Amino acid sequence: MSVVEKCLNITKSIYNIILDGSEETRDDWTSEVNQLLDEREKILPLIKEPFTTEEREMSNQIMQINNKIEEGLVKNRAVIQDNIHGLRAKKTNVKKYIDPYDQVNRDGTFYDKRK
Repeated sequence: MSVVEKCLNITKSIYNIILDGSEETRDDWTSEVNQLLDEREKILPLIKEPFTTEEREMSNQIMQINNKIEEGLVKNRAVIQDNIHGLRAKKTNVKKYIDPYDQVNRDGTFYDKRK
């Protein structure tokens, strides 16, 4: 098995993990993806020219799959950011519910005068 073929197999497995990953198992599949990315990072410097036609086709497949992987990771990042934003909003709402008079305007704008 050539180095390009190993890289292609790792790239395909990363893509499959990202496709099948759900929000419930996000921690598990992100650690798997990180592990596979580390493996692929070690293999990439071993790829040297000249390439055969098969290796060129495999490298084109790697590039296409890698673009899909990047799209999936960007979507996942957006979902995580939405979750974080929702949790922050939930936290502030709970805080306001517990102590509703905490952020009352105290600068004297509504200070009553006696006549």
